[in-house]
Amino acid sequence: MQRSDSTYGITDPISKAPPTQQDLQLSEQLEVLLREHNLFETPEEGRHREEVLGKLHLIIKDWVRSVCLSKGFSETLASEAGAKIFTFGSYRLGVGGSGADIDTLCVAPRHIDREDFFGSLYELLKQHPDITQLKSVPEAYVPVINYKFSGIEMDLLFARLAVSTIPEDLDLVDANNLKNLDEKSVLSLNGCRVTDQILRLVPDIHTFRTTLRCIKLWAKRRGVYSNVLGFLGGVSWALMVARICQLWPTAAPATLVSRFFKVYEQWKWPNPVVLIHIAEHPLGLKVWNPKIHPKDRGHLMPVITPAYPAMNSTYNVSESTLQVMKAEFSRGTKITFEIEQKFQANPNENHWKTLFEKSDFFTRYKAYVHVEILGETEEEHRTWEGWVESRLRFLIQFLENTPNLQYASPFPASFPSNVEVDGQVTQWKSSFFLGLILNFNKGGVPSTVKTVDLTPAVADFMEVIKEWAHKTAGMSARIKYLPSKSLPDYVFEGGQRPKIKRGKKRESTGDTSTSTSTLQLENDLKRQKSETGVIDATNSEIPRRIPDLNPDPEISADAPTETPLPSVPTIHELMDETATSSYSAETPSTSTRPIIPTSVTAVMPESDVEIDISAPHRSVPVVRPGVTKRPVLNLLNKN
Repeated sequence: MQRSDSTYGITDPISKAPPTQQDLQLSEQLEVLLREHNLFETPEEGRHREEVLGKLHLIIKDWVRSVCLSKGFSETLASEAGAKIFTFGSYRLGVGGSGADIDTLCVAPRHIDREDFFGSLYELLKQHPDITQLKSVPEAYVPVINYKFSGIEMDLLFARLAVSTIPEDLDLVDANNLKNLDEKSVLSLNGCRVTDQILRLVPDIHTFRTTLRCIKLWAKRRGVYSNVLGFLGGVSWALMVARICQLWPTAAPATLVSRFFKVYEQWKWPNPVVLIHIAEHPLGLKVWNPKIHPKDRGHLMPVITPAYPAMNSTYNVSESTLQVMKAEFSRGTKITFEIEQKFQANPNENHWKTLFEKSDFFTRYKAYVHVEILGETEEEHRTWEGWVESRLRFLIQFLENTPNLQYASPFPASFPSNVEVDGQVTQWKSSFFLGLILNFNKGGVPSTVKTVDLTPAVADFMEVIKEWAHKTAGMSARIKYLPSKSLPDYVFEGGQRPKIKRGKKRESTGDTSTSTSTLQLENDLKRQKSETGVIDATNSEIPRRIPDLNPDPEISADAPTETPLPSVPTIHELMDETATSSYSAETPSTSTRPIIPTSVTAVMPESDVEIDISAPHRSVPVVRPGVTKRPVLNLLNKN
């Protein structure tokens, strides 16, 4: 659906040129590949989802009525209280594919509180015969209940409005609904409000949906799709795609995908991505503003939601995950350029598959941290895993602050590894993995200490997860170091460990941690940048300096003058034309390249939470000032 508005977002479009025949053909080929990945639901699946949502709505209304009765309400008042289920995320945006989950929000009146939601409703859902894999995470930044309903994965949030009844025609976009709400309810409502705003702010909904399907598939295949672990979730990717659609309102999906990578490869973070001018409101809720909120100044990759109150949807991004995403944007730039070139040579062949090749995470690094999560029962493990996963970002931050350790990048999914005896599960277990990048050459000065002490990071993380109020004696965790050759087979596709072709050693550092493909990518992009000044600036439609995408935002009349909203820098500041176009976490410039020596030790702490400190190789004691003698792990085996 093409809109008639001439301008979207906060700037004029970069180009309104209609798509060429090549653009249309490439878009058709892209859609064919998306359908091969089952990214479009069938009519039968659509009806099934509607039926499940209808059943959930009835469950919620009956639950609210029963809670009202238990609190002394009359039968009439309890029946009139009402409740409503709203959808948001991929399902609401219209990009939910086959087997995709549904994000839902339960809106209840003021006499239903969050304790009821995680108490009586949780128990009600647990008893329902069609609901399985139930897990609650009340301590999450946005508290949620996860479960499967008739085979459909669902997330359920909760918001309590300051009204006695919930009308059937409730409009969540109206900011007045936010009056007198607690912070968690505002956060929960934000998903629905943001989704509706995105659909209003894009020029062509059909083109936006096709492009977003592509970017989401790419992000999942490349291992950069996970809000909780420090990458980006569905809303953030949708906001970034929507901004590209605003800049090229008439472009075909294939063109938008190419522009997506070109723009964000050169984006100068932490300058924010915004779809609409950030505005205040008489309600006085906290709006994202790094000028007055110190916490906002610490955000590394802000992507701002368009609904009041404006929030950063990427607050979990860390230095490590940001470097991985920058590298993936560079890879996407290179591959989409190659796709256009290959199409001209052979227009009948579909060249999009290369863009969606799976991540090489488990062959990319030399050193890994293995986090095992254990529970005595399935329900216990599922609940415990949700809590630990929601706190893994702290482990990443602790590791980033560890001397001689540059980055700790997570794989955005867990692996089940239950212990079975005679076909029966005796221990429920799952695993997360972090890839480590070491740097003994920080600041260009080689370090004489070849020790990576993991003691503070692991001990601090264990203290974080131990503090959970719902932790039971049957819940435990293990953290251990693994060299790449010791990774379990189940992390590889088909359980088969691939044969790795080692690249030539670098004479200056002796570093063999970077794959041949990564080095080739670095060399190709550097050569191209030296020749053109800007990566892939061969298309005359893309100027070497793109016009101002984010001018100073307008401030609404209701905005207080004493707390000015942040000005958004010009495109010369937003787009970093000198940025490296390679895996910067692994292949920085020669003078600052991480050195991975042939012999390193990693100190692991002792703790009353179970930690595996068994050394895979012969270990030696290492003592640092102020640190007692502890077991250590040989971080890199010479063999």
